[in-house]
Amino acid sequence: MLVQPDGHEIGAGSAMQSKRQTATGTSAGRVATPVVVLLGAILVAIGLGAGILLAWDPPPPLLALDSGATFQVTQESFDDSRTVPISVTVGDAQVATSPSAGRVTASSCKPGEGLSSGASTFSVNGVPLVNLATTTPMWRDIAIGDSGDDVKAIAAELTRLGFANDDAPQIMDRATVAAWRALAVKAGVPAKSLPANSVPQGLVVWLPSTSSTVESCGVQVGQAVSVGQTVATFDAPVVAASVAGQPTQLALGPRMLVIDDQTTLAVDAGGAISDRASLVALAASPTVHSLQALGQLDSLTGRYVLSTPLEVSVVPPTAIVVTNGSAGCVVGDGVPRAVTVVSSQLGQSLVQFTGVAPAVVAMNPPETLTCR
Repeated sequence: MLVQPDGHEIGAGSAMQSKRQTATGTSAGRVATPVVVLLGAILVAIGLGAGILLAWDPPPPLLALDSGATFQVTQESFDDSRTVPISVTVGDAQVATSPSAGRVTASSCKPGEGLSSGASTFSVNGVPLVNLATTTPMWRDIAIGDSGDDVKAIAAELTRLGFANDDAPQIMDRATVAAWRALAVKAGVPAKSLPANSVPQGLVVWLPSTSSTVESCGVQVGQAVSVGQTVATFDAPVVAASVAGQPTQLALGPRMLVIDDQTTLAVDAGGAISDRASLVALAASPTVHSLQALGQLDSLTGRYVLSTPLEVSVVPPTAIVVTNGSAGCVVGDGVPRAVTVVSSQLGQSLVQFTGVAPAVVAMNPPETLTCR
């Protein structure tokens, strides 16, 4: 039995109870320690998460527009190129015939190649024949003093080829005959074979155009030929062509067609080829020649472009407050600026400013923005 300092006795039961309380208190302390650690870990994790969120990079300006975001304006050339189908109308196939009789002694005729005006492709009896493209076929020997459409046609072609200076003489004169002789000698005709005062029909192979593409050759070297016999057949000529259906929302301005990325063709406001020279150039293009040979001319396409490309500024669509149709308003260099929207493509707008374009535009202007 235990005795307190004041003399009171402590019973066994009380002593045992005191030991139990001490043991219980120790056990509770041991249980509390892991809980505190766990709570601490959770708080640390929350703190780290908050730190990560605070340190996270903001989205780029294009994804997070605000009233202060700006866009640097750039300039580019814009031809509004559109790929379009081209409708082509061809005429009847034309031929070249021999102007003289005899034996073919030379020929450079090849299908797919051209017979050029001013050059020689065939020789008969050892004398070169001169190709000549004229609006009126030569049907007679033309002597000094003769007049008519055939005289004007020969003079015009001699002038085009650089051998004469008068493309519309009223009569055949000595200057035009001299120009013809110079051309013929350059093509290989011996001067002694040329009359001094006329242009002989028997030396001229008439061509339907200045550069006619051969479909097939009618004679071979060594073959006898008669006057009027076909020596070459040409591809059917292109007599008309136009854009098959105008594209929508075209930029305003005169246009042209581009074939093979090298042949440019003048067109009128409706998309039709408007002059003979362009029709000849179209017929001579490699693509047209190939499709014509395959019988697939109805699949011809080309690029329909502005004749004079526009200089435009590139801005984001969000920078423009549209006021009326293609008219809009932007905040350029901090002030309202009127623009004309020319086109939109690949997430950017192409616009034109009146005067000098600004350096930057606001990417998110107020919807109530107006320009005067």
